Amino acid sequence: MKLIITLLTLFLAQKALAQKPDTIWYNNKWEKTQQLNARHYSRVVEKLSTDNYKVKDYYETGSLQMEGFFSSLEPDIKNGAFKYWYRTGKKQMDASYEDNKETQVCQYNEQGEITNEWELIPIIKMENGKLVTEFRVIQRSPKFPGGKNALNEFILKHIKHPNGVSNIRGRVIVRFQIDQEGNAVNPIIISGLSPEYNQEAINLIKKMPKWEPGKQNGKLVAITLSLPITFN
Repeated sequence: MKLIITLLTLFLAQKALAQKPDTIWYNNKWEKTQQLNARHYSRVVEKLSTDNYKVKDYYETGSLQMEGFFSSLEPDIKNGAFKYWYRTGKKQMDASYEDNKETQVCQYNEQGEITNEWELIPIIKMENGKLVTEFRVIQRSPKFPGGKNALNEFILKHIKHPNGVSNIRGRVIVRFQIDQEGNAVNPIIISGLSPEYNQEAINLIKKMPKWEPGKQNGKLVAITLSLPITFN
């Protein structure tokens, strides 16, 4: 029994040790190095799951240079939100990636002013009987109050199966606009279920609180969005 407990303790200790963040060193050209006098940048990697890594890069001074999430490290594949800083500690850029492709960028100068800002917005439409996703570049997309998680919570709270009809499981895709005042208007069904379910999806859009309006060329503009709504 003592031997079993000792082996179990050793196994748990090794497992805990293996889950600690790893540090990788780079020279000033972002090439991996182990030479003490060549170390310029350092990278701390925390494995969150099989395909999710939280990564922080540091300048040789110890100040943070980048923080973001990767789905792979060999090769590097960025997936999620990223933040970058100047050596002074001031924000340099916010960005989002999907499979290593930038989907959102906001760059700042060292005075904190925005110098470049753009986003890709997916618009789902029907072409020749098939759903097609088209990406459009705008300066800033409309924002649901509280962000994407709050939008998901809103949908879960307010979506319901219509009364008087058999329950259906499936997805309704609604296209709508967020106008210059942040109102969700002009909902249209792109891909639906039954008339009753389609109406429930439209009712959901009409219940939405005001969004932060989108921008293009520095001005508030009406922007079209698509939203898949799933009935379980």
